[in-house]
Amino acid sequence: MVNVDPRALWIANSAFNAAGVLSAAKAWGSFFNGKQKQFFCLVLALLLSAWLETIFNEAFPGLA
Repeated sequence: MVNVDPRALWIANSAFNAAGVLSAAKAWGSFFNGKQKQFFCLVLALLLSAWLETIFNEAFPGLA
């Protein structure tokens, strides 16, 4: 088991959460602008940031 400073986990969690929110907003805009290729890439970025956010979340013990 690796001991990590809780502040580092909080910062990583917040950064991935913010990246997910921004990706979702840009994906929403690209969907209505007709940019399907950009929409697909942003959806993948959204899913990746959501997955990483759960890894660095302290609410899920044993994952970090």
